[in-house]
Amino acid sequence: MMRTKHNHGTLLWLLVSALVLAGCSSPEGSTTYLNEGITPGPGTHYLTIKVFSSREVGFKYEELGSVSAAIHGEVQSNKFLDMIRKEAAKLGADAVVAYEQWGTTATGVAVRAIKRGPVP
Repeated sequence: MMRTKHNHGTLLWLLVSALVLAGCSSPEGSTTYLNEGITPGPGTHYLTIKVFSSREVGFKYEELGSVSAAIHGEVQSNKFLDMIRKEAAKLGADAVVAYEQWGTTATGVAVRAIKRGPVP
């Protein structure tokens, strides 16, 4: 009888510990898909990349590829933006258009301005 109680107590402790650890961890990921025929430009610093929710942004651009990010755990909009910018920077993007965030996922399209210069 004591052995059974000890096993249930240990099992309960392990279950609670696993749940607490799962809640504290926030595995995350991001992906980049390069469009066919596009050569990535030199990497850009992610903090210089502008993010727009629309495709109509006031300058001409070429689409480099799609970028996405996923966060498991507490959702923070700034964390999504940083992850999306970092993926776009790998492609040499100037901006991300068509940015959307819902739940634990965010997506957008990495673009490069056709006429180089500061992105408005």
